[in-house]
Amino acid sequence: MKAWRIKENSISLDELEVEGVTDSCVKVKLLYCSAAVTDRLIAHGKIKAELPIIPGRQAVGMVVETGAEVKNCVRGDTVSIKPLKMCGQCAKCADNKHADCESPLVFGLTEDGFMRDFVTVSSDAVVKLPERVAAKDAVFMDSIDICIEAVNKSGLDKGQYLVICGATHLGIVMAQVAMYYQIVPILADIDPLYLQTAEELGVYYTINSSEADTKKQVFMLTGGKLADAAAYMADSGYPFAHCLDFVKTGGSVVICGLEKSRADLTAPLCSVLNRRLNIHGITESNKHTLSAVNMLASKNVTVEPLIAAEIDFSAVGEELKKEISPATVYFKTLVKM
Repeated sequence: MKAWRIKENSISLDELEVEGVTDSCVKVKLLYCSAAVTDRLIAHGKIKAELPIIPGRQAVGMVVETGAEVKNCVRGDTVSIKPLKMCGQCAKCADNKHADCESPLVFGLTEDGFMRDFVTVSSDAVVKLPERVAAKDAVFMDSIDICIEAVNKSGLDKGQYLVICGATHLGIVMAQVAMYYQIVPILADIDPLYLQTAEELGVYYTINSSEADTKKQVFMLTGGKLADAAAYMADSGYPFAHCLDFVKTGGSVVICGLEKSRADLTAPLCSVLNRRLNIHGITESNKHTLSAVNMLASKNVTVEPLIAAEIDFSAVGEELKKEISPATVYFKTLVKM
């Protein structure tokens, strides 16, 4: 098995032992993997991880071998692999509420990830994809899952307003998820390129915060009420404190992103207290997999324009060594295995 590994002072393509397949596991030939911002941060030493580690936390592949007890897929199926597994030790896991695990293990961050040609995982970790979902699109399954959870946490009803701060791939997916639930998204960012992509995907309300007073724009669009909730994309670099200004008293703010991302979440707590804002944090979600599949299959969420580049497996090392740029943070770089 060939796998890319991030080490103390290098990134190398190594030959590793082939993993065996037990009764409840499946072996998957990887087709696509995402070179995520977390992979780049680990490679640049800006996130501490147990090294060496195989990067890659979002992947799609084809099943090539199944254990005797596997019932949810067969050889030849295209599957998405969930980016995290439950710890099995916390109170939620002990109560059989695995989707609410308090300390999930994240592939590519706390566990070896998917930047390799083959991987063996529990059959519970794979989701069979219908033929009408393209393999490269399914790399966004995790993003859609997170966005559904964020919209749920916001507590919004049909017709209410959600300000999304950061036109990253996650922010644009969230705008589409909001529209699916008939919630009105307002997407704000400082880069017109990413806002234009959102507009082309049908996001009607966008605000270029480098050119307009965003709070005034939100005030106008909501009929003087401000937004009912806001969603903040932690990797966007958008000022978090500004995000609080766009939400009405008693509203909700959902922060989306890994705790070790680039975000500066400094904000005046007096504003949160005085305006009775509800703050929610979402790093991962494992609750809405089937809904994510359905949104991709029905084209209610379109992700192809959110792919910044597609590189070969052989180029992973050089790709992760590159300096982190807005393009590599905002949109996805896919690795074709």
